[in-house]
Amino acid sequence: MYPTLEAKQAVLEPILRAWQADPERVKQLCGWNWIRKALTDLPAVTETP
Repeated sequence: MYPTLEAKQAVLEPILRAWQADPERVKQLCGWNWIRKALTDLPAVTETP
């Protein structure tokens, strides 16, 4: 596995940055209908004074 947390981060950071740069790919990977519906059905967030 990974000897340290830093080693694991070094492997994951480029992958996460690539996903951040390609939101359509992320939608394809995890944008299943039930997830999108659940997000759409969430109540609007309002700020409290």
